[in-house]
Amino acid sequence: MTRTPDDVKKGLELQPCPFCGKTDLLRIISYGFERYGVDCLNCQVKQGQWHGLAVAIDAWNRRDGDVENS
Repeated sequence: MTRTPDDVKKGLELQPCPFCGKTDLLRIISYGFERYGVDCLNCQVKQGQWHGLAVAIDAWNRRDGDVENS
C-alpha cells in the first residue's frame, strides 16, 4: 500500500518556525519525485528539499541541541 502525503501528515505535526515562532503560516511543499520541504510564509524561511515527507518534517522539527538516538 502506498502512503500519500496526506496519510503521512496525519501522524506528523510541525513545530513552530524557529525564527518567528508562527505555526499558522507554515506550508509543506512537494517538489516532485518524493522531495518535500517546509516553508514559513511569515518570515520567508525555506527549509530546502528532503527525500520523503516524514524526513522533511523531522528536519523542520529538529532544533539546535536535540540529541539523535542511535
